[in-house]
Amino acid sequence: MFDKKETYFYGTLLELAREQLISWDKHQRGKLGMWGRARASSRNGAIDKFVQKLIDHKVARGIADPVANIVEDLEFIQRDSSVWDDISDDQLNFLRKLLIGE
Repeated sequence: MFDKKETYFYGTLLELAREQLISWDKHQRGKLGMWGRARASSRNGAIDKFVQKLIDHKVARGIADPVANIVEDLEFIQRDSSVWDDISDDQLNFLRKLLIGE
């Protein structure tokens, strides 16, 4: 379903989301140090960058509403456990909220 670039973008984006969720969990437990706080901030920038790359790629492919298409892709990833079996619902929900502002 995805071309090579999309697979790379989604894989990287989902890994960044996983790392960010782990960071937030550590922060809530008071276990996130100075380096972790700094890294969390830069990770937000990287997440934004990859979302924009994905949007740009979708637009270049002629997708009229790239954000809606990405949300549909996230739903596909959630259902396709044979390939994306190590992706948690928390990661997908994190990205959905980022995209649609819930």
